[in-house]
Amino acid sequence: MSRTELRPLSADRQVDFQRVVDYAFDAAAGPPSYDGPESTPDLLGTQLGLFADGTLRTVCTHYELTVSHRGEWVPMAGLAGLATLPEHRREGYVRDLLSASLERWRNEFAFVALWPFDYGYYEQFGWAMGCTLMEYTCPPETLAFARDSPGQLERLTPDDWKRLQHVVETYGMEYDFTVQRDESWWRRRIFDTGDRYVYGIERDGQFHGYVGYSIDDESRMKVLYNAFTDHEAFRGLLGLLSNHDSQVETVTLYRPAESSLLDMVPDPKAVDCEVRPGMMVRVVSVIDALETVPYPEEATGTLTFAVTDETAAWNNGTFELTVSDGTGVCRRVDDATPDLRVDIETLAQLVVGYHAVPEARKLAGLETDDESATRLARWLPPRTVSPIDNF
Repeated sequence: MSRTELRPLSADRQVDFQRVVDYAFDAAAGPPSYDGPESTPDLLGTQLGLFADGTLRTVCTHYELTVSHRGEWVPMAGLAGLATLPEHRREGYVRDLLSASLERWRNEFAFVALWPFDYGYYEQFGWAMGCTLMEYTCPPETLAFARDSPGQLERLTPDDWKRLQHVVETYGMEYDFTVQRDESWWRRRIFDTGDRYVYGIERDGQFHGYVGYSIDDESRMKVLYNAFTDHEAFRGLLGLLSNHDSQVETVTLYRPAESSLLDMVPDPKAVDCEVRPGMMVRVVSVIDALETVPYPEEATGTLTFAVTDETAAWNNGTFELTVSDGTGVCRRVDDATPDLRVDIETLAQLVVGYHAVPEARKLAGLETDDESATRLARWLPPRTVSPIDNF
């Protein structure tokens, strides 16, 4: 195969990017003309193309994000829109693109996330499931118990984005991997979609929650976005959804797998719930990841990790992590005897908090003795990972 190169696409190649993405993700719509605004790609990220012999083979979008992680805000890369035209598939271009992307992110981002079309496909390149989400579906009247919640409901416009910023940032301190949005993200992703309604709930002159939802032709409401600062605000939002009982047949919303909606409704049997796989995560650099993690203040000591990574060679080896005062310092020590052996996928799940240490030993790729496992469990307790932004 020819030598490949990954580079940002210039303005005159944006339509080429959109052709590949449309064919991969919306071929049923037929080939668009690309003469109007629909040919403009998602400019929130950076569009890149993998070229071989000067010909565009594969495309993707890179995002530079800031997300909540164990009580702090940290940088994270995002990957989306990875697509190859059928005449160039199964020739190794996706592997080349992912390897080149990891090189671009190295020394800048400790983690990268994506929302996959197929989980097994990305596992072969070192990504792992980073969360699960609960999908709840019920008739709107099932939520009528929340109609008496305090607060004033208000339909919002794109110009209201600043009034919601603190809602998401407060929410992110409890639910990890919440994206810290800027104005462009609010406008392009939350408001300016053409089919989404956004409502907020206000108390004492300040918004404490919001929902973003759409209603389809079959009278089904889908709540893609919801965030709140406290339980009363969540109840108020549920009350708003219940008020659509004369308009829609069902309401579907997504919450963390640990959520308590079944405990809140008077008739749990009226709610269909299904656990759904969420985003996938990957460690870009073992050293950066283990130094980015905010550790408990009382954590102290040293552990040595033997890590395997079949895609990013710089992660293969043995690493020593020393933790004190909530901070980790990591270095490569390939001649040391490891306390733990772990593959790159399991390491990502431990670092983000999706797997607790006992689960990682039982279900994933963590091998260690009980003493080291106990220490690691104190350093990396599980978290509620519940991203509310799909990219």
